[in-house]
Amino acid sequence: MKTTNVYTVFAAVGLLTFQACKQSKENEQHEMTEQTSEQQSSDEALSVKQGAEAAEYPSENINLDTLPASIQEFISTNYPGYKMISAVKDPLCSGLEAIDVTVEKPDSPSFSLIFKIDGQFLQQESDISLSELPKAVSNQLTARFKDSTPDQNAEKLILADQSINYQVDLTKGQQKKEVVFKEDGTVVCSEE
Repeated sequence: MKTTNVYTVFAAVGLLTFQACKQSKENEQHEMTEQTSEQQSSDEALSVKQGAEAAEYPSENINLDTLPASIQEFISTNYPGYKMISAVKDPLCSGLEAIDVTVEKPDSPSFSLIFKIDGQFLQQESDISLSELPKAVSNQLTARFKDSTPDQNAEKLILADQSINYQVDLTKGQQKKEVVFKEDGTVVCSEE
């Protein structure tokens, strides 16, 4: 009888141990599920926050593979041997949304090619020194923008119709401004 009681006690202790282990394992799984759920909620909240920030401050870089086919075709036709280096969304001085594609070719000047979002070519931009600006543009800088300091370089803009404009970035205190001039010194637009 004593042996049966000992077996019964061992069986009872074993059963209790088994149930305690099972309960402990279920509690751990429940806690892990809660932590995973909390992490997912946190990740979703972060994703929503990042999405809102991205909408407020959209990324300017554009993957070259996603450029409209018309842009890729225009470059290969009109700039043979040039390689696309980068593309960014960059609004023009007028506020028009545009795509700025930088192209390079060994032993040749680099250009920024500006397109409308739909792929229509607008202009070619190249860096020039301030001394290369037409006298009329230099005179306007001295007279009309004398309180501003121009960047070291300007840009020569050859528009789709082959007319030429010049862009100068100016700084006055903490304010930066982009000004586009015609060859005769007429201000086309000014953007702050």
